[in-house]
Amino acid sequence: MVKQFSLLLCCLFTIIAHSQTNYTEISLPELMKKKKQGESNMVIVDVRSKGEYHDTVSRGKQSNIGRIKGAINVTLQDLQQNPEAVKQLEAYKDKDIYLICSHSYRSRSASRILLNNGFTHVNNVQGGMTEWYRRYDELAPYRDQLERDDIVYNNISPEEVLDQLSAGKKVMILGIRNTPKFWYDSFNLKLYRYYPIPKNTVYYYYADSLKILDDVRKEKPQSVVLFNLVNNSAAELAEWLTQKGISNVSYLVGGDNLYYE
Repeated sequence: MVKQFSLLLCCLFTIIAHSQTNYTEISLPELMKKKKQGESNMVIVDVRSKGEYHDTVSRGKQSNIGRIKGAINVTLQDLQQNPEAVKQLEAYKDKDIYLICSHSYRSRSASRILLNNGFTHVNNVQGGMTEWYRRYDELAPYRDQLERDDIVYNNISPEEVLDQLSAGKKVMILGIRNTPKFWYDSFNLKLYRYYPIPKNTVYYYYADSLKILDDVRKEKPQSVVLFNLVNNSAAELAEWLTQKGISNVSYLVGGDNLYYE
């Protein structure tokens, strides 16, 4: 009897310890459903940089993908280096805290920091903000909860591109890559031949921006979609083309991670 009671206590302590040292995973559609239902005992914490949160990143514009309406911004760097940042979240300690970043790597680190500081209702949003584009159709009912600042080009999902193509639109799809500098750059370009690249993709080097502009003007497409190939410059080119007077220019969020045929 004593042995059975000891075993029961051991199991109970294990469960308690587990609940205090692990965060919960939640999908973005599940989170947005809770938000739309008006759940009040929750707070969404965006742990990306301030530039990402406000869509003002100047180098690496692919990071400017919007934010969830009402989310507060406390960066992972601040949580790691500034004790006051953790204290800032003390007011929400009794609420369900949902941590989000771009791909859910930083939010997992932030979740562990909060757990180590005594927070017990910690939730990591799987996939992060890029889920808005990866699971576009599923998140369509909550689109009004995605806020963006003044980005002159569009962010677009694969589903939206497919819809344009299915509707018979003339879509010019541009795969942007850097001029190879090292042996592995050329090797990576060869590997991309085996990826499921979107049909009718036209490939350009980032340095060929004037040729891209000239070709787009000649083709006169209804829509221009750019994605990254072995670089992170497609969003910058999307902005530049828009500033040069090209309309309906979009950056495919996720690039080669979201390829389709």
